[in-house]
Amino acid sequence: MKKSGLAAFTACAAGIFALHSCIPAIYNKRWNPKVMKRTGISHTVMLTFDDGPDARYTGRILDFLKEQKIHAVFFTVTREAEKNRALIERMISEGHAVGFHSTDHQNAMFRSFFYTKRDFKEGYRFLSEFGIRKIYYRPPWGLTNLFTGHFVKKYGMRMILWDVMAEDWEKKATAGSIYDKCMERVKDQSIICLHDGGEKSGGAPGAPAKTLEALKLVIPALKEEGYSFILPD
Repeated sequence: MKKSGLAAFTACAAGIFALHSCIPAIYNKRWNPKVMKRTGISHTVMLTFDDGPDARYTGRILDFLKEQKIHAVFFTVTREAEKNRALIERMISEGHAVGFHSTDHQNAMFRSFFYTKRDFKEGYRFLSEFGIRKIYYRPPWGLTNLFTGHFVKKYGMRMILWDVMAEDWEKKATAGSIYDKCMERVKDQSIICLHDGGEKSGGAPGAPAKTLEALKLVIPALKEEGYSFILPD
C-alpha cells in the first residue's frame, strides 16, 4: 500500500507539473501563433537585450547603438530598472523599445498563480509610469506556466522569444565566440537575444562588456550582409 500510494502521489505531482509548467512552456515556444519568434519581414533582424538595465554596461551599449543608428528591444527586469530609471528614459528618448522581463528574474515554471499575477501587475505598473502602452514581454529563459498567457492577454502584452542565442552570459564566452555564434546562427528574419545585465540575473561577472565588444563586430557584419535592424511593430 505504501509503495502504491507513493507511486500514485508521484504520478499526480508529475501530472500537475506537466499541466502547470511543461505543456505551456513547450506550446509557447513551438506552436503558439501569438508568440513572436521571427521578425516576419525579409532582409531584417531584430536585436534584443535581456536582464538589464545595468549601470555598468547598458549606457555603453546605448552609446554604440546610437553611433550605429540602430534600435533594439530592451527586456528589463523591474528590480534593476527601478534603480536605473534614467537609463529607461534614455532608451525611450532614443527610440528603443522597452519590454518586460519579470520583476526579479524568476523561473515561471516553478511559480504560482499568485506570484505570476503579482509579477505582471508590477511590471505593467512600472512601465506604464513611463507612458509605455504597447508592452513586449519575454519570460526569463523563455519559460512560462499555465497562467502566463492569461496575464499577457489581460495587460495587452505581446510575448517575444528569439531564434538566435550566442551564450554571451557564460564565463567562458569571449567577444570572438559571441561573434562566431551570431554569424553562424543568424538568418533572414532572426531575433537575436543578447544580455546587458551581468551577474545580478545569473550571468557571469563582466559578461556584458564582452557582448559589447562582440557587437562592434556583429553589427557591421550583418549590415554588410544586407540586413536591416527593426523593432517589433
